[in-house]
Amino acid sequence: NRAQAHLYLKNYRHAYADAKEALRLLPEDRKNMSKRLSHLRTKVYWRAARACMEMKDYQQAQQLITEGMGLIRERTYTEALQLKELETTLRKRVRATMKEVARAESRTNTEQERRIQ
Repeated sequence: NRAQAHLYLKNYRHAYADAKEALRLLPEDRKNMSKRLSHLRTKVYWRAARACMEMKDYQQAQQLITEGMGLIRERTYTEALQLKELETTLRKRVRATMKEVARAESRTNTEQERRIQ
């Protein structure tokens, strides 16, 4: 819950740190954990990945989403859907960032060409 509060307050580093700590404390054996704990673990992965996205650490966000997905058959439909939606958002952000970088490079090149002339 604290990680979610930090996300809401846009304290992304704290949100990530709290989510990672929660992952450390939660059991890893999904086959023997209750549905409630499994759902909680999925939410924690979602929060950690979301914090990474907001900090523009897209590689870490993708890794967390992949870890959170685990084996799809162990996830409920809703859990898998939440992580898939976050992954789609991540891909869109990466593409948008790449476009921004390309535009900035294009502007820089154009300005340099003008100076040369």
